Amino acid sequence: MIETIDKNAFYGLSNLKRILLYENKIKNIEVGTFSNLMNLEILFLNSNQIQCVQHDLFSDLAKLTILSLYDNQLDTLPRGLFTNNKNLETLHLASNEWNCDCKMRWLIEYFEEYKDRQGSSRSLEASGAKCSPKSSRLIGGGNDPIELSDLSPPQLKCARGAERIYSQCEKICPNGCTCDASTKTVDCKETGLYRVPEDLPVYTEKLILSGNQIKEMPGWISKFPIVELDLSQNQIGIKEEFDFSQIHF
Repeated sequence: MIETIDKNAFYGLSNLKRILLYENKIKNIEVGTFSNLMNLEILFLNSNQIQCVQHDLFSDLAKLTILSLYDNQLDTLPRGLFTNNKNLETLHLASNEWNCDCKMRWLIEYFEEYKDRQGSSRSLEASGAKCSPKSSRLIGGGNDPIELSDLSPPQLKCARGAERIYSQCEKICPNGCTCDASTKTVDCKETGLYRVPEDLPVYTEKLILSGNQIKEMPGWISKFPIVELDLSQNQIGIKEEFDFSQIHF
């Protein structure tokens, strides 16, 4: 019934080789939870409720050989997640709703690099992980599920502008702005902006851009669920092709 893991739960256990936390109710894991576990070889986090994995969560696990994220609530993984896991041999990712778009292309490239290193056709992902039904249709698979290990990098694409939409797991905020996930507000008032910042949090509903030098609104802004937009005291000019009706005010 474990729901949370204290960030210091494994502090000092540098000889630890196996951590089995499957079939609990863990939703999030803080960066640093597995710090300095340089001898860890097996990590089972399957059958939990994990929604997000930060890009450096496993960075200290140089000897990790088996990682199971099977049966969670993940839909994407951050680029470079396994950069330091040179000994990884088996990865279980099935029973997640993978969004197979351009942001997962790096993972398919990583799978291909693994095959090249091993000099065989053995797949690193050994659980038959599949794209969500919606993703399968978008990449030409119809309603038939497509396994991640069967994909090639060019198949994973994003709709125009969608590559700018960050995952809810990515804790980002434009430079100089303040972001509040609880109120879904991004405040960039009087920050010297000449254009709308591209690195907006995915939750952005209230966007304050007043007191800047913004001259135009880009079309990709309609991809965000914005209901309140403050553009006062700018040098705004609306492009003819930009349709404000796409924004759900």
